[in-house]
Amino acid sequence: MTAGLVVDALELAGIPTVCVGVMRKPLEGLPRVVITPHTRGSNFGPPGDRAEHRRIADEALRLLEPH
Repeated sequence: MTAGLVVDALELAGIPTVCVGVMRKPLEGLPRVVITPHTRGSNFGPPGDRAEHRRIADEALRLLEPH
């Protein structure tokens, strides 16, 4: 999977990544993943739904916070 190759390269370079997707299987094994209930191609939700876009972006950014 192309995303996995990109994630591996970025993470190896010390750049943390978060993948946002709608299907869990292709993203298994990646370090930080947000799965959304939306359709493929609209991972952040319907066009114009700013509140949903923001909610998902916030969820993804929280995964980058140190624990």
